[in-house]
Amino acid sequence: MYDYIPDVIVELDAPSDNKALVDGQKLIGTANKNSSLNFYLVTDESNSSSDVLLTPSTIDSPVEDDARKFNAVANDEGKFSFDLPNDVTLEAGQKIKAYAWLNGKESYDIQTVMDKTPPEGESVNYEVALNDPTPTPDKFVKNPKDSNPKQQNFTYVFDTETPQTTVDGFMSQIGKHIIKIGLSDEAGNTTTIVSTMTVNEKKQSVVGSDFEASYVDIRNLPETELKNYILQHSKPDAFKLANGTKTDLTQFVTVTDFGGLNNVSQLQPKAYTVTLAVKAADSGLPTDITTTIQVTVVDVDAVLSVEFLNEVNQVLPGYTVKLNTQVGDTIDLTKEESVTTQLTNLTKAGYDIAERPANETTVKINNTALTVQYKLQGVLSLTSVPSALDFGSLAYNATTKRVEDPEFDKQLVVTDTRADAANGWRLTATLTTPMKNGSGQELVNALRYVTDGKETILNTNAQVVYTNSKGTAGSFDVSDSWGKTANTNGIKLQINSSDTVYTGDYVGVITWKVMAGQP
Repeated sequence: MYDYIPDVIVELDAPSDNKALVDGQKLIGTANKNSSLNFYLVTDESNSSSDVLLTPSTIDSPVEDDARKFNAVANDEGKFSFDLPNDVTLEAGQKIKAYAWLNGKESYDIQTVMDKTPPEGESVNYEVALNDPTPTPDKFVKNPKDSNPKQQNFTYVFDTETPQTTVDGFMSQIGKHIIKIGLSDEAGNTTTIVSTMTVNEKKQSVVGSDFEASYVDIRNLPETELKNYILQHSKPDAFKLANGTKTDLTQFVTVTDFGGLNNVSQLQPKAYTVTLAVKAADSGLPTDITTTIQVTVVDVDAVLSVEFLNEVNQVLPGYTVKLNTQVGDTIDLTKEESVTTQLTNLTKAGYDIAERPANETTVKINNTALTVQYKLQGVLSLTSVPSALDFGSLAYNATTKRVEDPEFDKQLVVTDTRADAANGWRLTATLTTPMKNGSGQELVNALRYVTDGKETILNTNAQVVYTNSKGTAGSFDVSDSWGKTANTNGIKLQINSSDTVYTGDYVGVITWKVMAGQP
């Protein structure tokens, strides 16, 4: 007695070439339940040996000791679904075989891959002139292509959003308009290409901007340079239209008539009509393209810069004066308030005027920008010194007494405006007149100067009491660092317990001196 083994029946749903659709992602169909399946690319239906597996099989055969492997197995309902790998994309027109095997019987079904992928195309900007005939839809799509390897006869139609009537209306409206085109392949797949159409006022044109020309800028220009000057400042633009394409002709714009602007000796502050053109030989058109612009010659404003140089010919920042004037004027700097004020400021800042401009009273403005210079000499000086240092009154009782904070009427200020201020400076103090009372009795070794913990007893010798190594120009208030308590900087008075002291008011003289450089 034999068991009946039914025939294998397999049906493959027609796959597609569109990865965005389910039938382009999976191979789906029906077969005997639990049957094993493989999927092949068929190159010759009459020769199965030329079939090529779409992807390697990974499922073991249900038969023991059977080395064969399969792509898929039909479920208990007789349905199968096989996910195509990402690197496998079917092409329209290909033949795909679903091979099914069960209990020693086999069968297969072959389906043709359907074209379900819309074609592709590039958008264009189609250039037309006002009131030109409406272009056909195909003019708005460039480089159409389809995934189907078969040569396609594409179909082009105006989309319902921009139908023929709408596009016809655009032809009388200057500007850029959106045009939507339906691009279809032979299988009826359609994609929408969004292009633009620019409606220009003319088929060819040259334009330029009116501008004002400085007399000083153009008065000495030969015609070739004047032509370049006009083209630079008028910013011309030129083009021609042909077959939907706008060809830029700006590089060919030239000046064909100066309108008198090249007659330098007769130039007046007025507008001159200048002709710009693109010659026919350059454009390929039958005639020249021309236009005119207005070039207005104007009186030229000028700026006179008054600079102040230090002894090494460096411009002092923050002191330069700008005088607004006009070409042809004559300026007397000694009567310009802004200049005289700045000279006063420089003197107060510690500079000496070493040299004035040779033409200080008659500076002739012969160009739009001129510079004159004053030469200065920087100095190193004491610009403020206390005229009195008052240590008050002390009751001496044979113990050490010290005054840390004398009163003084003026600050001790050093001003350095030298170009080589980076070399620094040093301050010395000399007790040129000893501290004595009305009876001529002297208070010895009482005055001291403290700098960063170092205490110097003032005497008749010049001693360095302060060194500036910062190397910056300007004013420096030495007394600003004087403290009022013990162990602080500044001028101090001390009477030791062993000193001989007499009653009375003691008065002496300190001579301060500032010198360039550091010890």
